[in-house]
Amino acid sequence: MTLKFSDGAQDKPAIFLAQFRCKKDPWLTPDSCAQWAVKLGYGGVQIPAWDDGLIDLARAAQSKDYCQNVAMRPFTDAKLAITHLANHIHGQCVAINPTLLPLFECFAPEGLAGNLSAISEWAVGQMKLTVLASANMGLKTVFAFPGSFAWPFVYPWPQRPQVLIAAAM
Repeated sequence: MTLKFSDGAQDKPAIFLAQFRCKKDPWLTPDSCAQWAVKLGYGGVQIPAWDDGLIDLARAAQSKDYCQNVAMRPFTDAKLAITHLANHIHGQCVAINPTLLPLFECFAPEGLAGNLSAISEWAVGQMKLTVLASANMGLKTVFAFPGSFAWPFVYPWPQRPQVLIAAAM
């Protein structure tokens, strides 16, 4: 995605932080992520809604003040646009092929393990929070890969652990 800034600056690309986010610098905190993106010449970021180190999704869904003054602040202070709140992980959990449940359980709260319908219900709730949080951030769209029972036939995600392949053999 390329952004056009009103101050006449040249177009700059945006980056999806989930691709890099980990528990080490420069991706450890929202501030360090923002500084890293600016240093590389990015003009915007896409924030992963499942990353509670970048955003408290429930709080963002309830409060424009939290969105503007906490969640977005490190990025806006660095002159980065927030292009989207993305929620691929929860979107995938809306409809899980039952044979792949063990691969998706790690994304849901522990108490839901083994319960396909409970994970789906939880994921639908998370997607609703994402829509509300996006609106509170002044964003018009949400990026997500919606779950589908057919998804594993289109693309092998989540990646298949070797132990699953060995068990199938």
